Amino acid sequence: MISLRLYKSFKNAAVPFSLDVDYEIGDEHKNVVLFGPSGSGKSLTMQCLAGLVRPDSGHIRLGGRTLYDGQANVFVPAQRRRIGYMFQDYALFPHLTLLQNVAYSGTGFWPWRVCPAQQERAQSVLELFGIG
Repeated sequence: MISLRLYKSFKNAAVPFSLDVDYEIGDEHKNVVLFGPSGSGKSLTMQCLAGLVRPDSGHIRLGGRTLYDGQANVFVPAQRRRIGYMFQDYALFPHLTLLQNVAYSGTGFWPWRVCPAQQERAQSVLELFGIG
């Protein structure tokens, strides 16, 4: 189950914007799609869910876990949420190969310290997505 009640305001931005999201998705739904026009808040909603942006108020509950609750002052950091987030733009180290970037993401260590087993795991992830 996903329960989102998010409010985030950017009043001092060049183009002021307020995100106001309120929805709940039950366990019967395995796939969820966010769609809407450019600038409607889809990416910002996902960034809040992933823990990359802290909402101003509301809550985020996922599978029985509270990831954010503004009233209770709960904010689980991104690295503890175990949520994958794929950026719209490239978010890779440009001086590394794709394999090195993937190996880094799974280890937290710089690529030149990645052991052969970690490289094999990174290669299997690339194969899983059909980009090996």
